[in-house]
Formats: sequence, structure tokens, C-alpha cells
Amino acid sequence: MNEVKSLDNLYDYIRMLDGEGYPNAFIEAGNFRISFHSPHICDGFIESQVKIELIKSFESLEHDPEQQ
Repeated sequence: MNEVKSLDNLYDYIRMLDGEGYPNAFIEAGNFRISFHSPHICDGFIESQVKIELIKSFESLEHDPEQQ
């Protein structure tokens, strides 16, 4: 999603990947993956449902300081 430069492009990107058989658009923030689906474009913003998943457990980070 780094290459998306406008709100309309971002909406199209999320909507395109919201189809059956495609992985949802997502971003990774720290230990979490935030997936977006069911977007709606409004006046100057996008509303979307999100799913937030833990992708690296905090316990494993305690045992591997290089991943912190």
C-alpha cells in the first residue's frame, strides 16, 4: 500500500482485494497485522472494517531480543 497516493486509489486497492479468493489489503504495525475489508468511501475519508491479528507473540520477543 506504500505506492497508493490518493484516497480514491486506496479505496480502489482495498475494494479490489476484498473479493473472494484474494487476501485482504493489510498493513503491519509492530507485532500486528491490520487487514481491511468492506470499505466505503465518504466525503474525505474511508470507512472500513478491520481485523487486527498478533503476528509475533510478545513472549517470543522476550526470548529473542534481536526482534524487539
